Amino acid sequence: MIPRYCNCQVCALLAAENYHVLIIPGIGPKQLLSKYNIDATVDLPGVGNGFQDHPYGSLILSLSNVFPSPIDMEMNVTFDAEQKALYYKNRTGTWTAGSPNSVAFLPLVNYTDASAVILSSYNSQSTSDHLRTGLDSAIIAGFAMQREVLLRHLATTKMASM
Repeated sequence: MIPRYCNCQVCALLAAENYHVLIIPGIGPKQLLSKYNIDATVDLPGVGNGFQDHPYGSLILSLSNVFPSPIDMEMNVTFDAEQKALYYKNRTGTWTAGSPNSVAFLPLVNYTDASAVILSSYNSQSTSDHLRTGLDSAIIAGFAMQREVLLRHLATTKMASM
């Protein structure tokens, strides 16, 4: 269902790479639509271009003072089999623990002494440093606004960055 507000329709797509839902019926950048011989119903340059606000980072830690560590379950087949048997027999053991995928999301200043340097470096970069050439001016303006909001939030102690 597409909710209606005023005289417009709002369509929010949550998963990555699903902008084709709009492209196929002709809603999107006219240049892209014509490339695939799709008649442009609405020339909307931003369709398929807003993914810069979905960062992904991965941090892998080797915990030398913890046993079993998450890696022990993956790397030690014998240990994993023992824990599986223990779980199915008694409902105990490491299989009863939740995976260690929870982390604290902390403000930048809480986990680095270099937050001011990081923010200054980010602030000194040009918006065009992060975007491909030839984008519509509306996309560039939106990215610039988003960047300013991010900078403002990262500088506070109330916004998580990790």
